[in-house]
Amino acid sequence: MGVIATCLVTVTLDSLEVLGIETEIGADLVTDLPLPEDGGNVEIDLEPLLGIDETLTVPCPSVDFEAEVGISPLLTANLVIQVAEIV
Repeated sequence: MGVIATCLVTVTLDSLEVLGIETEIGADLVTDLPLPEDGGNVEIDLEPLLGIDETLTVPCPSVDFEAEVGISPLLTANLVIQVAEIV
């Protein structure tokens, strides 16, 4: 049986955008969440974080990986994701 590599994930809600108007938030949604690495990537389930049925695939390691996620037709969340390899 092989060793399962793990990465630590931090997801920050950088800002929210409503009808093109952006509001800075800067709140950490999760900090140092251990997730298994799969082929050099980690999969982050956004359902428990933002209540939307979407999964992000992010390279491990990553520094300041940015993602725009549509929460509704009028509301977009701008996320900053940091992924560190556990060695």
